[in-house]
Amino acid sequence: MRVASAFVAAGMLTVVYGRAPGQEWSALVGCYEFDRAYFSWPDFSVQGAPPPTRVLHLLATPHSRLRTAENRVLEVRPVPFEVHPTTANQFRGSSFWKVSDRGTLDIKWSNGPGGDVFQFSTIGDTLRGKHWYFDLFGSRGSQEDASAVRVPCPP
Repeated sequence: MRVASAFVAAGMLTVVYGRAPGQEWSALVGCYEFDRAYFSWPDFSVQGAPPPTRVLHLLATPHSRLRTAENRVLEVRPVPFEVHPTTANQFRGSSFWKVSDRGTLDIKWSNGPGGDVFQFSTIGDTLRGKHWYFDLFGSRGSQEDASAVRVPCPP
């Protein structure tokens, strides 16, 4: 019983904006413009790869492939995201955002075997934290400062 109480107590921690856990993530839904154009992808169509973007949309949609009992892993989309459907599925399948038990906003942008990871603290509509890249073999690159600010989502 003590472990269950501790787990429930940990799950009830106020994390983001001082809200209860069910509200934490919903306050973060929206579009954010990052300090750099981190979000790129290969596209093997005739047009070639589109340029990378700085805008990422944190969706309120539970991730379709990375399910949890609490639906705490949510979908992300770069804006714009006009790529070949196979490329889109590859990135959507392994990219996500969530509010961690430690209270950080965690974002992973990945094609599966490698990608970018962000851990942010939230200050109003601003995200500040760290970014690093991990490769096919799980090696972690050096951490860099990263930031993003909420912007209106395009229609």
